[in-house]
Amino acid sequence: MFKKAVPEQGFIKASMHGASGHGKTFTALLFAEELAKHEGKRIALIDTENGYHFYVSDVKERKVHPDGFDVDVLPTTSMVEALDAVKNIDPEVYGVVIVDQASTLWDAMQAAVPDDKKNSNGSIPMHLWGSIKPPYKEFIRILVNGQYHTLLLGRQRNVFEDNAGHLKKTGVEMRCEGETPYEFNLTIRMEAKKSESDSSKSTYMAIVEKDRSGILAGRTIAIPSYKTIEPIMVLLNGHHVVSEEPEETALRDSELFERQAEKKKEKSEKSRQLFNDFNSKIIGCESLDVLAEIANEIKKQKRYMQGEHTDSLGEVYKNRRDELTKNIVPEGV
Repeated sequence: MFKKAVPEQGFIKASMHGASGHGKTFTALLFAEELAKHEGKRIALIDTENGYHFYVSDVKERKVHPDGFDVDVLPTTSMVEALDAVKNIDPEVYGVVIVDQASTLWDAMQAAVPDDKKNSNGSIPMHLWGSIKPPYKEFIRILVNGQYHTLLLGRQRNVFEDNAGHLKKTGVEMRCEGETPYEFNLTIRMEAKKSESDSSKSTYMAIVEKDRSGILAGRTIAIPSYKTIEPIMVLLNGHHVVSEEPEETALRDSELFERQAEKKKEKSEKSRQLFNDFNSKIIGCESLDVLAEIANEIKKQKRYMQGEHTDSLGEVYKNRRDELTKNIVPEGV
């Protein structure tokens, strides 16, 4: 039943993508540090690139945040390890979870397919995708439902379309399972813009491609920091709604299949009953006039009958009509 809608968003759920060296990880850590302080908890980092060493070190030459970031890290490229990790995250300890990168984990799922199970050209057969996607989707669902802020990072790929036989670049997107960006409330594309006066210098730009709050949607923000996402924090009320498990949804929706099966059974039974009734009438018919009336009755009931039954009645009708026609004696004979 419908009910009055109330805000039930307790945490930032953001995805970030961009080319290598365009500031994804550093910006995510800047976001995470203040988000963790806000929650009074720690940061959990799943690092698939083993690059955390540089971010947790003090680097005095680093103009922005020379001090090392304080995080707990799990270095892994394994989907199994990453999935087990998020399943066991304690939201009382961790206020922010960063995944750097989701692209690597998605690649790992595909790489797990044995070569002898792949097509001759090395591609993955369609029927195997049903085994590849579920663990990854479960991983994403846990992150989206988790009682903590989530920052999911991904590599960038170009998007092409076929234009009269020629591939034309139409944009960029995160390189991962296709539905991933749809799961998050905030999507940011990171881009390093070179200085016009000094090509050796670049400025990190956060291009907000999606923001369900509407506060940042469509904006391009130079040198992003926690202040970039801080306006969204006022909308978070501490209560985070959790989506239903797919298994529960599937179980409930399976009732639809049961209903359809029952309807099909009922229709089949009614069709069989009509067939038997009309079949008896046709066989017992003794005149062409009565046979024509039966044919009109069949037309009226045809929508309730299955094709096999109407086809059979058609044959029975034709045979009986031929029999009755032979028995008609011409006038004057």
